[in-house]
Amino acid sequence: MAEPEGLIIDAARHTTAFISRLWNNDNNGPDNSCTLSACRQRLEFLLSAVHGQAVSLRVAPPPPPPSALSRLFGRIPRHLIETRALPANDGAAIFLPMQLPPGEQNGLSPHHFFRLLALQQAGRARRRAQQMAPADALLTLDLFQLSEAAAADHTLALHFAGLRHDLTALRRAMLSKRPQPALLNKMEQAVEELYCGVLKACPDDIPPPLALARKPEDSLGWAVEMSMKISTRTRMPAVRYRGCAKDLWWGKMLPPSPGNPPVRYEEALRDMTQPAANPGRSANLSRRPQAREKTPDEDDQMQGMWMVQKDDPQQHVEDPAGLQRPADRDDDADAADLADSLSELPEAPLISSSKTVRELLLADDPLDQRTTLVLPGTGVRHGIAYPEWDFRVSRYHKEGAIVRLQPPLLGDVAWAESVVARCPALLRQVQLRLEGLRPRRIRYHRQPEGEEIDINAWVNAFAERRAGLPPQDRLYQSVKAARRDIAVALLIDISGSTDGWVSQELRIIDVEKEALLLVYLALAKLGDPFCIYAFSGEGPQNVSLWPLKNFEENDGILVQRRIAALEPQLYTRAGAAIRHTTSLLAATSARYRLLILLSDGKPNDVDRYEGRYGVEDMRQAVTEARLQAIHPFCITVDRQAPQYLARVFGARHYAVLQQAETLPVVLADVLRRLIRQ
Repeated sequence: MAEPEGLIIDAARHTTAFISRLWNNDNNGPDNSCTLSACRQRLEFLLSAVHGQAVSLRVAPPPPPPSALSRLFGRIPRHLIETRALPANDGAAIFLPMQLPPGEQNGLSPHHFFRLLALQQAGRARRRAQQMAPADALLTLDLFQLSEAAAADHTLALHFAGLRHDLTALRRAMLSKRPQPALLNKMEQAVEELYCGVLKACPDDIPPPLALARKPEDSLGWAVEMSMKISTRTRMPAVRYRGCAKDLWWGKMLPPSPGNPPVRYEEALRDMTQPAANPGRSANLSRRPQAREKTPDEDDQMQGMWMVQKDDPQQHVEDPAGLQRPADRDDDADAADLADSLSELPEAPLISSSKTVRELLLADDPLDQRTTLVLPGTGVRHGIAYPEWDFRVSRYHKEGAIVRLQPPLLGDVAWAESVVARCPALLRQVQLRLEGLRPRRIRYHRQPEGEEIDINAWVNAFAERRAGLPPQDRLYQSVKAARRDIAVALLIDISGSTDGWVSQELRIIDVEKEALLLVYLALAKLGDPFCIYAFSGEGPQNVSLWPLKNFEENDGILVQRRIAALEPQLYTRAGAAIRHTTSLLAATSARYRLLILLSDGKPNDVDRYEGRYGVEDMRQAVTEARLQAIHPFCITVDRQAPQYLARVFGARHYAVLQQAETLPVVLADVLRRLIRQ
């Protein structure tokens, strides 16, 4: 259970955040209660409770604007042009509009409206998870979607009777927005008649000629049969079915999202000539194109026809399928223009590359699947998945990072002996700071049994007996060591930046190793359980942790050899490392649990884990630790740390070293202060 002080602090923090949001909404901008961000978290909880598993909830992208050629030569009727984002699903994730259109809520509150759309799409996605692929004909596909949507609503109305009013209100609102029959041909009028019949019916009824589809195969069979009847009924070869106008009830059925293949470690070594850095150019996407599968001949290496352009080409982004043109050659291109051009594309393929990006284009709904670097001999099944916080959308990415426990290397024990022989005064100073924390022996009086007789208890018992009172049996005293219910975890950053020099003879990693060794020797004498882990990694799929000492280990020589073998590694994905260490501390039975992070700078990695993204995920991991009654603290040598660590750990929960050589003493002082508290 959390301490009263911690509960008061959490309550004050949540109250302050609520008042700040209320003040900003009332004074600095429009009301945000009608947006998906305001109710996204509760919707994800609801879907998880209804379906028994996490359901990915994402933002539905708005439709791409029509191009000049499509407006000039296109024959798409006006009522079929999409002008807003529609709810959709791809069989695994559901997509909802960021903002509700005005005038279509029909008396429903924004929260109820979003709840209804989320349950509808989640029910359709669950049925779609085991369906067969429908026919390619547009008429059959629309009929199939209509049958599946009616079956999903029927299931919702039966299992959740309280939703019948909301379902009916949504159907009535969509019925009033349907196009006029004069705008439709015979085939489209037949489908429109079926759709309007569904909208007029009660949610728990299936109006004929539709039939209740128990499984998706039944919907597909009915769609094929009904499409043949409609085609036979019209008997007009020149009539072509152009589609049915989609709305909030109908939604969209998106193709499954293509996977993003990982980059092999050997390929990355050929391309990564320098560490990845922050892109110098960034912009926001008004909409993100739909991801599509690459065509088989899209990456054909054979040279084809060349196009020579005499004038200077304009900077633009387009689908590279079939074009022989250089990509990302211009270092001075305007990122805003690239974002505008890319937002106009309806779809684009995903390309994995280990090279440093030149532009960073941000969207409201980022892709879940990212490019990963697969090290030799590693697989997802050998790691532990942890979520990762994305401040841009205020939600977690499921399995955002994979922690892999690596077998620690063994160094030379002579290194540890040389450090102890070279720094006897420093070791003694560290031991003196921690020696006062050793549990003291306490004498317990009036015990029913013990090693010694309690004279005072005997005198009192004799007096009470002479006074006629019943005799007492607690006549002994015992001496026991006081039990201090505490556990400590030390988390050491061994990223590549620890290879920097702090003096002519010592690097940052050398100072960390010596401080770790001296503090380990001092902590071992206290008798409290503690563990030591080192972390680094490259990419979200390869966050490596090396256990230098587990809670139950007592082999001092083995731990010293593991510390001696530490060397700088790759990058710093601190959020996943903190979450794993938090889980280890939470599994202990100790009442007071301390987590001390020893780092040399900001979190960073080869992908998006840079800048504010990494800091916010680290801050969220620290908040999660505090909610589990774990007390985190950070020690760093980064002179710029006050700019971000105060937000991550709190004003009095971090320390910046002015001289790296004082790390052993500072680490001992921090341990002493935290244990006393």
